[in-house]
Amino acid sequence: MTTISDTAMHDLLATRSVAIFSDLVLNPIFSAMELEILARLSSSGAKVWTINCSGILPWCIENPGHSLMKCAMCKSVRNRGQKISSKGTHTELILDIDETRKSRLVKIAQDILASNITSRDLLSLEHSGVLIGPGISSNLSFSLRDSDILLGEHENLATNLILTSLIVVEALPELLKDASSLVVGSGRLASSWTASRVAENLGLKVFSYEYLSTNGDIELAATSPVLDLVDTLKKVQNFKDNFTNDPEVVATSIAYFHDTRYPISKESVATPAMASSNIFVNHFERGNLPSNFDLQKRNIAVMVSSEWEYSSLPGWENQIGNSQREIIQKIVESKDLHGDIHLWIRCHPNQQNKDARALAELTQLAGHNVDVILPLDPVDSYALLESCEKVLAFGSTIGVEAVFWGKPTILCGRTEYEELEVCYIPKTIDETVLLLNQHLEPMDHNRTLPYALYRQRKGLRFSVSEIKYPLLPTIRNKKIDHQWVRGLKKLRQVINKFKSLLSK
Repeated sequence: MTTISDTAMHDLLATRSVAIFSDLVLNPIFSAMELEILARLSSSGAKVWTINCSGILPWCIENPGHSLMKCAMCKSVRNRGQKISSKGTHTELILDIDETRKSRLVKIAQDILASNITSRDLLSLEHSGVLIGPGISSNLSFSLRDSDILLGEHENLATNLILTSLIVVEALPELLKDASSLVVGSGRLASSWTASRVAENLGLKVFSYEYLSTNGDIELAATSPVLDLVDTLKKVQNFKDNFTNDPEVVATSIAYFHDTRYPISKESVATPAMASSNIFVNHFERGNLPSNFDLQKRNIAVMVSSEWEYSSLPGWENQIGNSQREIIQKIVESKDLHGDIHLWIRCHPNQQNKDARALAELTQLAGHNVDVILPLDPVDSYALLESCEKVLAFGSTIGVEAVFWGKPTILCGRTEYEELEVCYIPKTIDETVLLLNQHLEPMDHNRTLPYALYRQRKGLRFSVSEIKYPLLPTIRNKKIDHQWVRGLKKLRQVINKFKSLLSK
């Protein structure tokens, strides 16, 4: 069975000269994916360059504080891992600039910060003709788990992200002169977003990758970021256009929804979150409803998503309001909303300990006809949607799952399944309230099956790299961290423990 990522890998191999932008080395999962891709490229005979940071970038995902010790660890494991992965056939290039240029860019970064108030103000920011703003803004949202950031409250982080992007714009083009394509991790971070835009401006094809936590595969996309909505909608549409009523295909698609709702626990060394095919179900008590749930009322399940995951990425803007909280508040305050309606706001499990401000704002909406169910509350989301009259979704997969299980679903956000004609899609708050008031008929649940097939056929399997989370991965059955690196890790743990004791 050929998957979407298999096709993307075929297209990447066809370019024959590939540069890999390597800035996620210390993340065990992204490191494993990078080494897997490098091994496949090298084995195919493609000309491959790895573009490695000299330590000049002031921010990276595993070293946001720019620790020199972590920089040294990164360089050591990076060089060893890449050498084993490619069997020494790749060429290493170093991303660097001199101090004079860096000082100039520091001043530019400071000026940018001084002239902008929130992360959304940065969305149109360019440097030397390269659009860098969305990556910086998205990175802020990703780091702080918030969809709109006051830059002054996070001055150091914002400055480092801006400076990181500026350095990539100025230092990367020279390193891409012989490549025909570029591969980056994620594509939504300041560094990888900017690298992608630089490559596109030079006429290179850009690919990006993410980890599929539901099955432990790699999602490789012939675009960047992986979460590019236009590209995703095209892929889902392709599955819709080519979907057949072959009994085996139908059964496989139906199985996706059953397996997601009733996952089979399985052991995995990939990550603690990989305990089952649906990590969120672990928090539910099967069949459990809120103690004050009244079946006699017109109950509506409001399925909130972790909107910071998509914040600032072009195409994902909500057309009804600036945030889920704003939309829900306007619905609750609408004089036209029928008084017999009771809203059950189900927070997304991804918001636990990551989305404090958004959670606080949502809980403030609780009132006479509104209840808020917190992320780790043992209420069974599936029992909730089945017991409710309809579902109001903001884009998470449970919206399309609700349709499969026979519930009318109103969609108030952008999502991968928005063009499958399975949801009622209002364009305004007034239209949303009107749909909430009406007794809606469920859409044809068979229309959800192409989406299920799309979800099942996304990944690229690991073949020579293996995730050993939380340790660094192995490549070709060899560890990539030297003994001295493990010693440094232990020393860093001792130092951090000592600092913690001093702060008490």
